[in-house]
Amino acid sequence: MSGPVEPAPPGWITWPARVLAAVVVVPARLAWEVLRACGRFLHRYLLAPIGWLLTVAVWRPLAFLAYHLVVIPARAFGHFVLRPLGVALRWFFWLPLVWLAVHLLVLPLRFLAAALAPVWSWLGRAARGLWRCAEAVAAWAYRWLFRPIGLAAAWAWQLSTAVLAAVARFLYRYLLRPVGLTIAWTWRHTVVAPARWVNRTLWTPIRRFVRDSVLRPAAATTRAVLSAFRTGR
Repeated sequence: MSGPVEPAPPGWITWPARVLAAVVVVPARLAWEVLRACGRFLHRYLLAPIGWLLTVAVWRPLAFLAYHLVVIPARAFGHFVLRPLGVALRWFFWLPLVWLAVHLLVLPLRFLAAALAPVWSWLGRAARGLWRCAEAVAAWAYRWLFRPIGLAAAWAWQLSTAVLAAVARFLYRYLLRPVGLTIAWTWRHTVVAPARWVNRTLWTPIRRFVRDSVLRPAAATTRAVLSAFRTGR
C-alpha cells in the first residue's frame, strides 16, 4: 500500500516562491556560472602561463644559483674549515682547559673542602655552644640583674617623685604662698597706697596748677606774639 498523498501547497505560497526563485536564485546561479567560467579562462590562459614562466625563468634559475653559490660553498666551508677548526679547538684548547681547571682548581678545592670539613664542623659546634652560653648568660643577667635593677630604679623614681611632689606642695602651701601674700600685702600698703595718696593729693594738683596757670597762659601769650609778628610783617 502506498502512503497517504501529501496535499499540494496552496497557490498563494507557491507563486511567490517561484517568483522569488526567478528573480533571485536564477540570476545568482547565472552570475556564479559566469564567474566560474571567467576563473577557468583566467587560470588556463593567464595565471597558468604566468606561473609556468615564473617557475622556468625565475624560480628554477634562482634555486640553481642559490644551491651552487650558497649551499654547496656553505657545506664545503663547514666540512673543510669549521669542522677541522672545531676539532682543533676541542683537542688543543677546550680539553686542556678543562684538564687544567679540574686538576688545578676543582680537585684542590675538593681536597681542601674534605680536609676542612672537620674544622668547619668543630667551628659550627663551637659557635652553637657559644650562642647557647650567651643566651643562658643573657637570660640569667636579665632575670637576676637587669630586671631587679630596673624594678628598683622604677620604684626609686616613683618614690623620689612622690617625695619631691610632697615637699613642693608643703613648701608652696606653708612657705612660698604665705611669703608671697606677705610681700604682696606689704607692697600694697607701703608702696602702692602711699604712691596713690601722693599722686592724688600732691602731684595731681601741682600738675593741674602748672598746666592751667603756667603752660596755658604761656602758650596763649606765645600765640598772640606770633600772630602780631605775622600781622606786622
